[in-house]
Amino acid sequence: VAALELGPAGPRVKMLVGTTEPEADSVSVLFSGPRRNTKWRASHAGGDRLELVRASGAGEGAVTWTVDPTGLAVGLYVDTITVEADYATGSPAEFVDTFAVQAPLEIEEEREARGFAVAGWSLVPSDSAFSGLSGFGEDSARWSVEVSGPGWLVIERAEGGYRENIVWKRDADGLGVGVYEDTITIRVKDHPGLVGVIVDRLEVVDPIEVEDAALHLLGDDRLGAGQIGLLDWFGNRDGTLNTGDVLRWVDHCAAGEPGSGCGSGSGSDADRSPDDPALGAKGMRRVP
Repeated sequence: VAALELGPAGPRVKMLVGTTEPEADSVSVLFSGPRRNTKWRASHAGGDRLELVRASGAGEGAVTWTVDPTGLAVGLYVDTITVEADYATGSPAEFVDTFAVQAPLEIEEEREARGFAVAGWSLVPSDSAFSGLSGFGEDSARWSVEVSGPGWLVIERAEGGYRENIVWKRDADGLGVGVYEDTITIRVKDHPGLVGVIVDRLEVVDPIEVEDAALHLLGDDRLGAGQIGLLDWFGNRDGTLNTGDVLRWVDHCAAGEPGSGCGSGSGSDADRSPDDPALGAKGMRRVP
């Protein structure tokens, strides 16, 4: 007795909303074991939008069909195709076909990102963000990015495709306590009208003693709002200061590395004044 299987299928069909040209799709019909020339037939329970082109055969082959997007709104659509083969195990077999009707290619116009640093620390953490692309043609779209000025924001991945994130790092070396802002501009190849912006803000705070972090968690007002934000950002990033954040900071400071941002334990760099002339070394402005 032959064993019937379906698949694999190709990539999901995607169509631009408003088009009326049908798109072809298919799924393989496979047999294993004896009697591999078993006859098979296909049917579907969908509406008029799906039309079977090849609905029967003998032995291995493929069910083929077309999908008509006429009048369909943006969304994901599902149809089920059933293949039957007499005296075959695995019969009937079902294949769930999905196809997408998409809006024209677009990009998220403006977003915000936020990072933290401690004055004088040596860490240069990276951050990333989705390109912001969506819509018809997203899979083949290519983007590139640039920053508005030199300095603390350094792009690590300056170009890529739909499924690749933009990656950058924030280098607080030479920056005093304050909030700094830079802009990442995203452009889409062959689509000059599509431009996205990520406004990135870096808040540089005073060094944080482990004792101050622990006592603040216990109710003693020891930290400023920026320091609290840094501990949460450095910790579990759940929007509130909690035990997990403080323990993460304790572990970080226990290493005793220079430039760690852990108060007196971080070396002389931690004592840099907000009025240090190096503040302007990066050529960036403070945000009031």
